[in-house]
Amino acid sequence: MPLNEFWRSSKKVQLSYGNLVKLRPETEEDLEAVWDMFSSLSPETLQFLPIPFTRE
Repeated sequence: MPLNEFWRSSKKVQLSYGNLVKLRPETEEDLEAVWDMFSSLSPETLQFLPIPFTRE
């Protein structure tokens, strides 16, 4: 199965310490939360991102 096809639907994953998490494709509703998260990162942390981010 190609990787992009794998991520078209949500998946439940069990972490090594036993917790279950749900991984899902991003949606437009996630935009504000993702922007808030990246906006809160320190300049020291931002230097490790693979590409600069903008709100566009």
